[in-house]
Amino acid sequence: GTYQIRAYTNFMRNFGSDLFFTKNILIKEFIENAKQSERMVERGIDLRFFPEGGNLVQNANNKVAFKATNKSGKSVNIKLLLFDDNDKLLQQTNSIHKGMGFFNLIPEHNKKYYAIIDSSGFEEQRFDLPNAVTGYSIEVGDQFNHHLSFQINASPEIVKGQKLKYTIQSRGILSMNSVVVIDKNQKVIRIDKTQLPEGISCITLYNENDVPVCERLVFNQLFKKVKIEICPNKTEYLPKEKVNLSITTKDENGNPVPANLSLAVVDQFINQTETKLEIQNEGIVSSILLNADLRGTIENPEFYFQNFDVKKHFKLDLLLLIPI
Repeated sequence: GTYQIRAYTNFMRNFGSDLFFTKNILIKEFIENAKQSERMVERGIDLRFFPEGGNLVQNANNKVAFKATNKSGKSVNIKLLLFDDNDKLLQQTNSIHKGMGFFNLIPEHNKKYYAIIDSSGFEEQRFDLPNAVTGYSIEVGDQFNHHLSFQINASPEIVKGQKLKYTIQSRGILSMNSVVVIDKNQKVIRIDKTQLPEGISCITLYNENDVPVCERLVFNQLFKKVKIEICPNKTEYLPKEKVNLSITTKDENGNPVPANLSLAVVDQFINQTETKLEIQNEGIVSSILLNADLRGTIENPEFYFQNFDVKKHFKLDLLLLIPI
């Protein structure tokens, strides 16, 4: 099973549990009976839908993410069929990574929609999508470049040239606060990524009364690469012997650059074991840039930062569409 270690001081209890250190530890016995039991559990599926921005907006394009898990909370990959309330098949799609996937939909007024899992080994279940509402959504485009582009979608019937505000903040620090005029049902905004910090930022859209109406998390990957060289003073050490390291940081051109660094030292056996227990596979990068901003359990968080490329960024963005 999964066990949790929590660490805190009496003083920290004055500020709630959000700042407590927590670490989930998975103890798993790899035996055939356990595998058979796990397959039996996967017949009962929990499927949840997450419209981009928070609401399913009628008469506007919506990107709807979904997440499929079994009764144990483990992700499962599925094939999904989408229908309207007249039982007409609209489209089919598959999960992309760790039970997560998405589809695009323009909900019509007063129409309802549902989905059915069509995968072998699973019981057929019906899952209703949330009801479409009149309002706004935030649609984020391709992010693997030097600019962040997102589009504010509005139901056509509420477009009247109103002024809305959007903010972008990261870890409680405001990076941007701007006003946008909604004179059509789609408004595109483009921002230079150098204006934003590295890691997760939250885009929030406010209505005319300064009330937040939708939010979207995005990940900003800065393209500055730092080469780190670590040279120990010896090749072998005795137990508890002092270790002296020489650490050099350089940019892509080989020029020395200043850097704030964190270092973790683990036994080689521990490192190999944690690659088998994906739920615990958390490194320095994923801990600082991902786990620190998201609640809940992320399956194999270090996966998203190993050989980071456009495909990894796409899967990471899919993760940010789904509240943990």
